[in-house]
Amino acid sequence: MKNLKDLKGVEVLSKNEQKSITGGGGPIACYCPDGTFAGIATEGEGCGGVIDHNCPLES
Repeated sequence: MKNLKDLKGVEVLSKNEQKSITGGGGPIACYCPDGTFAGIATEGEGCGGVIDHNCPLES
């Protein structure tokens, strides 16, 4: 993916995580409400599922 360096938030990913990003459709970095990195959404997936799966529930 040639434009990965332009992805907002990519600096928090390890090199292996960056290499594992595939797909086309504009990947985006997703963050939990507390600002921690949640994951990458691709192919129009949106951040909702990534956040639901990877962020701790607020009490």
